[in-house]
Amino acid sequence: MIVRVILIIITFLLLSSHFFRDGNLLLSIASLVIPFLLFVKKKWCLIVVQLFTYGGVIVWTITLINLINERINIGMPWIRMAIILFAVILLTLTSLILLNSKIIKERYK
Repeated sequence: MIVRVILIIITFLLLSSHFFRDGNLLLSIASLVIPFLLFVKKKWCLIVVQLFTYGGVIVWTITLINLINERINIGMPWIRMAIILFAVILLTLTSLILLNSKIIKERYK
């Protein structure tokens, strides 16, 4: 259980830093607060964390596509950046899969 929570925290720390770098302070703060909902053993808290994690996958995918297009257009290398962002997407997806596991769902009834 602790590994699952740590992965979620890392996922949302990365997402928070992305939003902060983008200048979106509200989403950055929300990304820091969302993992703390896991300490409340209510089903709606788990659903909120899951929805924000789904949103994180979407944000990272859009960011990956946009950065690849920008780098290709200005003639910069893009493969290393794509590998790094793909790893972040995989981490976020792994967190999402762990949030949907039977163990987690049993704890949040």
